[in-house]
Formats: sequence, structure tokens, C-alpha cells
Amino acid sequence: MRERVEWLSHHPLVINVARIGQTFGQDPVALLREGGDPLLTDIRQAAVNVVNRDEEERNRKANRRQGR
Repeated sequence: MRERVEWLSHHPLVINVARIGQTFGQDPVALLREGGDPLLTDIRQAAVNVVNRDEEERNRKANRRQGR
């Protein structure tokens, strides 16, 4: 069972729903159960990408201000 869980933790779909769930406060299983509308999944993933880029930019600016 541990091997299966480890394998699943590296599966692209699981990775995406985990990130989407974390970003939007949703259960990854619920996201999978809603039917997997590809457009909705793509929009959610794109939103996660935006959030990640914004966070990276904030970190870069903070590091520059601290002289790093």
C-alpha cells in the first residue's frame, strides 16, 4: 500500500489536484469527483500558476530589499 501511495504522490493528476486543493481550500478527492471538466481543471491550474508566480515575484522583491 505504501508503494501505491508513493506512486500516486508523483502522478501528475494527483500533483495538480493537490496544488489546486491547497490553493483554493478544496478537497482533492472532491475535485476529482466533480467530473473532471477539462476546462475547469485548466482554469484552476492556470490560477495556481498565477498565484505561484506572484509569490515568487514577492520573494524576489523582498530578497532585493534585504540585499540578498
